[in-house]
Amino acid sequence: MTRPADLTLLETVERAEQLLLDERDAENLEFLEDAIERFPQDPEVRLLYGTALVPFRPEEAPWQLATAIKLDMDNPWRLTRAACLLLDLGEVEASRSYAARAVQFAPEKFSLEAILTNLGGRLAALQGDDALAEEALRAAVESETLRASYARDLARFLADQQRPAEALDVIDRALRLTSTASYPRDYRDRQRLLQLRGEIVPNK
Repeated sequence: MTRPADLTLLETVERAEQLLLDERDAENLEFLEDAIERFPQDPEVRLLYGTALVPFRPEEAPWQLATAIKLDMDNPWRLTRAACLLLDLGEVEASRSYAARAVQFAPEKFSLEAILTNLGGRLAALQGDDALAEEALRAAVESETLRASYARDLARFLADQQRPAEALDVIDRALRLTSTASYPRDYRDRQRLLQLRGEIVPNK
């Protein structure tokens, strides 16, 4: 395996991002444990390291994510990614804080707009603001129709609202649109959609 000592900072980040995309999680964590020793003050390496910790040592991830943000507090891309991870880790208030800051610093044409919109919907749902949650979750789905995870979040919300027919419509549309999976993440998200469909219609 290529070691960070053989790579520049940019090459290290690109390598870790590819390992993350390919879901080579154990290899990525080993790679980033070396990288964090070489680039301890780089916020992107620190954020990638926190991300890599989630499948293995999730209790350590929030501190690494917070450290990454402290190293560069105004970067909306890192703020959005950290906020999403923290919500998945159950750190709701930290996620909400980072999401609000990401909105504050996001440029007009923000490449992570759909992710941030979806996140806002999930946070609104947790807060009990159902109207805002549905609006944001639907907006994320319409913005990126090929992202099955957005459809799953919307369908789960609708199912929780006792609207199973609408939830199934969202799921079935997403399954049609994402019939070809390019990466392991795409396949996993489709499987989760199918699992959710089975929960809504358990005998079909």
